[in-house]
Amino acid sequence: MGNSLIKFVLGLGLMSIAMITQAAALSGTIELLQQPVSKAKITLWQTNGISAPSQLSTSSSNAKGQFTFSLPASQETGAVYYVTSAGGAVNGAVSKNLALMSIIGHKLLARVVINELTTIGSVWPNAQLLNDTQLKGSAVGLTVGAAQVPNLVDVSTGNYGSVLLNGANLSKSTTMARMNTLASLIALCGNPNQTPVCIKFLELSVANNTLEALQNVARTPWKNTRALYTLFVEFYPVDASTGLRAGAVLPYLLFEPTDFALMIRFSGGGLYAPGKILFDKDGNLWTGNNWMPGSQSGVVNDLGGGVAKLSPGGKPLSPAPLGFNSQNINGIGWGTGVSQDKVWVGTFNKTVGVFDLQGNPLGPVEFGGKTGQFQGLGVSRNNDVWVADNTKDQMVLFPKGDPSKAQIVKVPGLVAPFGVAVDGQNRVWVTSSRINKVTVFSADNPNDVHQIEIALGQRGIAIDSKGNAWISQQTSFKKLPWYYVLFAPPKPKSIMEEFLQGLDYVQKHTSEKSPIGQVALITADLKLVSWQFGKKKGIYVPWGMTIDGEDNVWVANFYARGVVHMCGVDVSVCPPGTKTGDIIHIYQSGIIERITDNIVDAAGNVWSANNWDNVDALNNTDPIRRISTMGGGHGINVIYGIAKPVKSPLLGPVRSAD
Repeated sequence: MGNSLIKFVLGLGLMSIAMITQAAALSGTIELLQQPVSKAKITLWQTNGISAPSQLSTSSSNAKGQFTFSLPASQETGAVYYVTSAGGAVNGAVSKNLALMSIIGHKLLARVVINELTTIGSVWPNAQLLNDTQLKGSAVGLTVGAAQVPNLVDVSTGNYGSVLLNGANLSKSTTMARMNTLASLIALCGNPNQTPVCIKFLELSVANNTLEALQNVARTPWKNTRALYTLFVEFYPVDASTGLRAGAVLPYLLFEPTDFALMIRFSGGGLYAPGKILFDKDGNLWTGNNWMPGSQSGVVNDLGGGVAKLSPGGKPLSPAPLGFNSQNINGIGWGTGVSQDKVWVGTFNKTVGVFDLQGNPLGPVEFGGKTGQFQGLGVSRNNDVWVADNTKDQMVLFPKGDPSKAQIVKVPGLVAPFGVAVDGQNRVWVTSSRINKVTVFSADNPNDVHQIEIALGQRGIAIDSKGNAWISQQTSFKKLPWYYVLFAPPKPKSIMEEFLQGLDYVQKHTSEKSPIGQVALITADLKLVSWQFGKKKGIYVPWGMTIDGEDNVWVANFYARGVVHMCGVDVSVCPPGTKTGDIIHIYQSGIIERITDNIVDAAGNVWSANNWDNVDALNNTDPIRRISTMGGGHGINVIYGIAKPVKSPLLGPVRSAD
């Protein structure tokens, strides 16, 4: 026992020495396609988002690509650390256009690798926060961006991140192949025999070096896609003896992509058929789930889900398999809201669940049979919480976000309220899932009502910084077509019955070649600009709506399985020649299922909610047993770096991130 104690004490001592050594120096290597880069200038940076990043130390790589930094005695709380490289030589040949980086995060490591993969994995989640070597954003934005890097790449080894490698991503998307194709393009700038090709890559990306080039590609990944892929194909020709492109990183893209966006899917923590998604003040994502993971739920028979929480990096913080579910919650549709200090969910079983930001229960709030099934929630700038009572045609108000002061509010003309948003004038905007009118009423006087006629099948609504309302509509008509009127089903008794009727119509009367649905725009002075943006141009049964920090519009393209980027009212931030309401690009991937919502985070990444997957399993009177647990959608997706950052939580209209 004495020897064991001595070994234990010695072990603690050695551990302490190792920790001191680790804190005293940072060592690393820089390489390009596994070849060392010598004579590169390496800089260690610190940024806190308040002022410009500061250089902590500089170094130069040796012939083996190795470098070392002496670290500061103390580290600033909340700061993000990263390293960049400039220039250098590969196999003795100087590469002046080569610039790489690795974002380390809030805690310094003992070892870091800088290569083409760490650069791509660092740039994409932080593309909106980067300007060449300068990383700057809000404190939450920096946290989100840094936390997402490990999902794509491990900067301590220079290899792929664990989330990219998991089964929910690796074989379900082309993210790895896109990264490797980009890595092969970067490598052209480290090969002296391909200098003209490197220059062409930089010209296509409008950049002076590879780091700037990647940032520009990440922000507008749909731009010059064909030309960039052609460059890759031409200068990595297929070797006839192997059938592979000589020198290219495997696996690479075999087919021309629609864009070079990088996407990741997250799962766990009770996620299954998530409905609406929102961020809290710390950048954590919250969502209510229609159904329980592992259940055979659908639109006929269902077992309700709970509330899921993901960290800024996408790690599940709610317990599997049911999430936070301690308030008799039995399924949540569109009813998730986040106020300054609470999370709110309107449920299918006629209660409102309330949680603190750690997931501890503060509710439920029950109404003694006076309410029906709930859908959307909206939170005002003064922290009022409005909840849509879909099946009882009324609203519920929690003044100042106080669960003990719930009020049922009758609004003249309100029918089947669904989506809720509150503008800067403290007016409540409510969409309807059954009539062709958007209702707008004063929060201070609910009898002061205005209704604007648009299309049927309204879902999500979002208010931009100028007070304009953007609304998704799942049909392309203001009145029901004759064949639907003639054979119309009875008024639905529940939310799920309504969804079943909608599914039946879409399957019988629409298709990818003949889609229905579009987007409406109503100004702050209640004038209808258009109710047909995107009609027959890629929009197909849209659902959620969100606005980014430059008032661009993002649409959850439910039945088409994608995220639509639409030009907002400020055309100066859209591509030349683009008009308000024009579609800029549609993002799709194997990981994106039928999504009911999307939202922009504080770093400029766009998240979306996989709500439905296998439609054959949804109409579950007697489903095929093999697919009976696949009706609901699987997980939350993130598309990196494509939108201007916003501030969370969403209180009233969108707010650009600080």
